[in-house]
Amino acid sequence: MGWKRQARQGVNRVLRRFACELVRVNRPPYVIGFLPLQETIEKARAAGMSLSDWIDQQHNEPGVTPRTIRQLRELGVFQGPIDTVCEIGPGSGRFLEKILQHCQPRQYEIYETEADWSEWLAKSYPVKPRAADGKSLSATASDAIDLVTSFRVFVALPFLVTLRYLNEMVRVVRPGGTVVFDVVTEECMDEATTTKWLASGSTYPVVTSRRLIAHFFEQRGFRLMGDFFMPLRPGRSEYFVYKAPQTKAVLQGAVETLASPPSGIEAPAKWL
Repeated sequence: MGWKRQARQGVNRVLRRFACELVRVNRPPYVIGFLPLQETIEKARAAGMSLSDWIDQQHNEPGVTPRTIRQLRELGVFQGPIDTVCEIGPGSGRFLEKILQHCQPRQYEIYETEADWSEWLAKSYPVKPRAADGKSLSATASDAIDLVTSFRVFVALPFLVTLRYLNEMVRVVRPGGTVVFDVVTEECMDEATTTKWLASGSTYPVVTSRRLIAHFFEQRGFRLMGDFFMPLRPGRSEYFVYKAPQTKAVLQGAVETLASPPSGIEAPAKWL
């Protein structure tokens, strides 16, 4: 253990008396900080609950993580061999924990901007942390990943950052591989739900157009395997599961631009 980490732990022993924690930050300013590592682990332990169950209960709805994975299984995400997985923003690892119960990949890459959580995940699970810049999967080779996922991340990112990540997911997924993610779409923001968000005081949800998502993947030859909604207290998010084409040759020249905007939407040829 390096002296800087030892010093940080010493300071945190004092700060925890005041419900504070010193953490190393390398995230971009638009990335919302995740839960404090040690405090979260201690609260889950004190409640006699797993980390996954405690976070679901305190910050969403009990059982939402296993319900999400069950929906993915029913859509066929875990059918067939999965040799490589890449997850954007795993946070506490509650989704990767469940994924590892359904497949045994040779390599599970993670991109996590919270350094302390990334280190903890590497010690707790068979995962390989990659340098996370909050916008790309730069350490991952193209056409290399069987299953590319992101849970509860794009719901709070600026649209263009989400689009950059989607471009990267398209780049790294192998032909025939699977892409999984969720966003807050217009379908998630009906009048009653919008009222709940306004009353909650939260400001983080970012609405991403469902039509643009559909157009983006259709232009690249991806097939929608299914979509579903899951609670995102006090509202919900929409999950999308896309299957990459068996040959990605049809994508040449399309990864960085949209050939044309959806009908009725004016936009420049280049979205990035």
